[in-house]
Amino acid sequence: MGRFARLTAAGGCFLALALGSAACFAATLPERLVSADERVREAADGELGGMDAAAKAKIVPALTGLLKSKDEAVRYYAARAVGEIGPAAKSAIPVLIKMLNDPGLESNVGLAATDAFGRIGPEAIPYLMKALKDKDLETRRNAASALGDFGPAAKAAVPLLVEAAGGKDLGLRQSSVRALGRIGPDAKMAVPTLILALKDKDALLQSHAGEALANIGTPEVLKALDKK
Repeated sequence: MGRFARLTAAGGCFLALALGSAACFAATLPERLVSADERVREAADGELGGMDAAAKAKIVPALTGLLKSKDEAVRYYAARAVGEIGPAAKSAIPVLIKMLNDPGLESNVGLAATDAFGRIGPEAIPYLMKALKDKDLETRRNAASALGDFGPAAKAAVPLLVEAAGGKDLGLRQSSVRALGRIGPDAKMAVPTLILALKDKDALLQSHAGEALANIGTPEVLKALDKK
């Protein structure tokens, strides 16, 4: 449906709502959540926030379709809306995975997709672990970041994150080290890799490594931090 057609449909439903047809208005919610009009989006966001999980789940298929839009702004707002829906949007995970390397709106689309996983819940972890082995570098970077959002719940990903943290790409190393720190004590097998990162020339990587080691907190870690 084109932008004009969407606006026309929404306008018709505003009239229908005035006449008592809330169902028509609700049917346009996905389109209003990605509207180019900020006021329309804000009103739709408020409406979404007042819905229960069952009602939210009903609009996920439509939002999933919008995630595939050619319009990068639509994809961005759709990803944000899916994240706001949370666990009820788990059916959108496969499409969101494909968006991890979306360059739209100068990569904010990919970041919106990355952020959505932590809100949807741990069902996304196996998908993200698979994405961490993807051939696309940006996909791997954002998958590592998303895994970190789950904290200890992502402990199954520790071996993959350790491997990524010891790789050559600085961005992937930074994301992976930060994720390991968020996982905490369950990431203790990462200590040798983190100690090496602590000695790296990159200041941000050093910072993430220091925080990660502190969060893991084993005697070996504390000794390494004392020597720093």
